[in-house]
Amino acid sequence: HKCYYKREDVERLLQTKSEKTKNNK
Repeated sequence: HKCYYKREDVERLLQTKSEKTKNNK
């Protein structure tokens, strides 16, 4: 099984977090 996220997935998650933070501001 994969314990780590794919680099692409990580980048997407980071982008999503950034967007959420901007929206929360």
